[in-house]
Amino acid sequence: MAGVSAILDRFRLRRFEDVLGQDAVLGSLREKIDRGGDERLPHLVFTGCPGVGRRSLARLYAQTLLCEKTGEEAPCHSCNECTGVLIGSSFSYVEFSARQIRDERYFRECVAQTKLGLKTADWRVFLIDDAEGLEVASADVMLKTLEKELDTCFIFVVNDISQFPRALRSRCQLFRVTSIEQEALVSRLKMVCNRESLIYEERALSVIAQATGGRVGEALTKLAEVASLGDVTLASAWRILNLEWGETMIQCWLAQLGGRLDEALSHFERIASDDEGRVRAMQSFASAVHFRSSIGALPFGISPALECLADEAWLPILEGWEELSRRRSVPVTSLIEDAMKFWGGVNRLTPAQASFHRGYERLFGAQKDGLARE
Repeated sequence: MAGVSAILDRFRLRRFEDVLGQDAVLGSLREKIDRGGDERLPHLVFTGCPGVGRRSLARLYAQTLLCEKTGEEAPCHSCNECTGVLIGSSFSYVEFSARQIRDERYFRECVAQTKLGLKTADWRVFLIDDAEGLEVASADVMLKTLEKELDTCFIFVVNDISQFPRALRSRCQLFRVTSIEQEALVSRLKMVCNRESLIYEERALSVIAQATGGRVGEALTKLAEVASLGDVTLASAWRILNLEWGETMIQCWLAQLGGRLDEALSHFERIASDDEGRVRAMQSFASAVHFRSSIGALPFGISPALECLADEAWLPILEGWEELSRRRSVPVTSLIEDAMKFWGGVNRLTPAQASFHRGYERLFGAQKDGLARE
């Protein structure tokens, strides 16, 4: 099977029409490209959560500006300029991360290139990723350059706009790239799978879309990682996304509620590689059960591993709590809240296995109700 980078390269955005959920941004970018030959292009800032596709959109814009073809034919992805943007061979395009390159001399060399270097297209484009990491001196160099060079376009990709130098921001047009609806993202993942002749399980695509929070770039990266293992299956998606512990937690609590201590403890040990991770997982699950029992759904942010579990997976868990409630003659809400309180108060210095035993005994009222262990 091809490597992740090779697969991801085939997933790359090729046209503005491929971009999802950014209609306002795309409309403005198209307008700038159409007017580019008649007036100076504005410098741009793309901001938003990592993984939403800011850098991919910025590169696509750069390719369209530099492409040897014009109008609807751009970007063609075959001319020297289009390919040069991706492989770093274009004399008219420079891309780097401000966090990785902090030497002011590098930025001054970039400035010198805008004045004296060979230019093979009508425009010269600089794409600076992680631009909030620009040092003060480097930002000053950029500021002076973008004010003077009329045929140079600077594109800044920013994670935290509040940390981006204000002087630079005031001279750029800001675009906020957002996440998209899960249904639209699943449709895009299906389209990619069909185009690449990938065998897939629809549930796997839903899990990828949900776990990545509607961030297209992140979802495509994870899809490529899953596809590098073979068919896009639910099991592979769980593995790549590190969500397997959600299903393991279901099995752990089913065993607990069924009074099977040894089996429950075995599942508990597999939930995470360390005690702290196991305790945090138990805390998350207790909260998830509370919401599932009270409102029938999980609020966003509990845990992707639990949010991605199918509704059917929760049914035996809730039934188990109801059965325990009947056996102990204690309201189910009280039992669940007590479990939340117990795991929320576990001391991190206490061995997780000891905490698990105490939690199990507390769950059954120290066995006073006669529920047998297996």
